[in-house]
Order: sequence, then structure tokens, then C-alpha cells
Amino acid sequence: MISFPLIQNRSLSAFRESAFPFITLASILIAGTIISPQWIYAKSIASHTYNDSVEVARMTRNAINLLKTGRYDESRMMIDSVYQIAEKTGWEKKIGDCYFNYSQIERQRGNLDGFFENVEKAIQIYSNQKAWTEAARTRTGIAQVHIGLKNYQAAHQHFAQSLELRELTGDTLGITNNLINIGNLFYLEGNHSDASAFFFRALRYADDTGNQGLTAIATNDIFLQITGYQFIKEVSHSLRSVDMTGAEGYLGV
Repeated sequence: MISFPLIQNRSLSAFRESAFPFITLASILIAGTIISPQWIYAKSIASHTYNDSVEVARMTRNAINLLKTGRYDESRMMIDSVYQIAEKTGWEKKIGDCYFNYSQIERQRGNLDGFFENVEKAIQIYSNQKAWTEAARTRTGIAQVHIGLKNYQAAHQHFAQSLELRELTGDTLGITNNLINIGNLFYLEGNHSDASAFFFRALRYADDTGNQGLTAIATNDIFLQITGYQFIKEVSHSLRSVDMTGAEGYLGV
């Protein structure tokens, strides 16, 4: 079982507002076809049909819209229906997605216990299914929630685990973002030296890939992080010297 440090006397509003970096406002829950229609259909296996995939996508879209309007119980009912399809067809990865989505509903409610209970189940399933990309993204999200709760030690733990998984899968964008996140966490702790080191490391890593688009993303993200961080003048100088040529053609990884 995955254990999380006990959180006490923390602000529920901070918990609700702590955002998962890989989740857009338009898509708070995990919905395969919303994120990538080709992916979910290509990955369909004999145990669940094309129609199952379409129905799951439809119900998850409804759950997203309901959650955005604060209709938590109705959103959860939609995910319950997705869970039933996934359980009936043995769609383990989708069961993991359901638990992740339950965690997001509970996060919006401000229910810390419900959030951690469900996200722990999601990670366990992702690990069993060797769904390392999903596990890494979830670890990063958990770290961000811990940052919102000022539980920095736990945030470091989950960022480190996420980084290991991203390195395992060769997720260059994820690795770069993780290094930037760790740098920002060190800054929040007042450790300016390590913060600067991780920002530099992220930029060097992105540059070493030879992907100008990734370097541009790293540059932009670090600029956003260090806005007002007067102590890292050398980082700012380095970023300004980055060649942005060709960045517009970057489509992601």
C-alpha cells in the first residue's frame, strides 16, 4: 500500500485550489477520447468494445461538465457508470482512471481523506498495469496538492517518484517539467541555491535533447517560475540567450 503523510490543520481552501499541472480547466477528469481520440480506440482490446469506449467518453464528458458547475454527486454518478463498464469488461486501466477522477471530485469538495484514498488506489492500479505515464502524472499532481498544503517533504517525495517514472518512459517534456517543479519547490523552501541548480538542470536537459520546441517550453516555464525571483539573475541571463528559432512548430511529446 502507498502511504501518505498525515495532514492536519491545513487550509481546505488551499487544498481545493492546489492545481494539478497536467489538467486543463476544460478537462479536470481523465477522459481518454477527450485527451486523444485515437489513443483510446487504438488501445481498445477484446474485453471492451468500441461502443464501450464511446460510451465511457460520453459519460466522462458529462462528469466533467457537472464537476465544473459544482454538481459533485451527479458527477460522481457518471463516473460510477464508467466504473461499472470498466469492471464488467476487465478494463483495469480505466478503473484506475475512475479512481483518479473520484479523487478530483473529492478534491473539489475539499475532502482530503477522500482525495488521498482514491488517488492511492489509482496509483496502485497504474503501477500494476505498468501505466507509468499515468502514474507519473498522478504523482506530480499529488506533489502539487502537497505544495498547496505546505507539506513540502511529501511534495519532494512524489516529485522524485514522478521523475523516476518519466525517465523510465523517456518522457522528455515530463522530465523537464519535473525538474522545473522541483526547482520551484526548493525556492518555496527558501533554498535558492538548489532552486537555481534545478532550473539550470532543466534548461540544460531540454537543450541537450536538441528539440528547440522543448527548450522554448522550458525557457517559458522557468520565466514564469522566476518572475520576481531577483536572486537568480544568472538564470534569467541564460534564458534570454536561448535561441527560440523553430519553436512555433513544436507539437508536444
